[in-house]
Amino acid sequence: MLAILEEIWGDRQDWFFGVDMAIYDREGQKRGSPTVVPDGFLSMGVQRHKRAGKGRLSYVLQEENQIAPLLALEFVSKTHGQEYGKKMTNYADLGVKYYLICNPEYSRRESVQIFM
Repeated sequence: MLAILEEIWGDRQDWFFGVDMAIYDREGQKRGSPTVVPDGFLSMGVQRHKRAGKGRLSYVLQEENQIAPLLALEFVSKTHGQEYGKKMTNYADLGVKYYLICNPEYSRRESVQIFM
């Protein structure tokens, strides 16, 4: 996915694609909201590189002008991690607009589903 984004948006600096990176909402955590760690996520309208020549260590909404990721991506493993329940709700609570679940072969559901 990152290679595709690099190909089409390589000259743009207003997007970030994170992989296995925590998304923190410090205010939400004070209210008991969980930290989420999607398999991948795409944010638009944020700096692509925050630290000179280095990537982010985490994604903190309060440090990103409250810009939630546009898309969260989850891959279902043999041991389901609540991709169709709790995680979906957590992403919606953060303000994620699109939630994509890839389920290659482990259930009777469609292999790719997108929720809005």
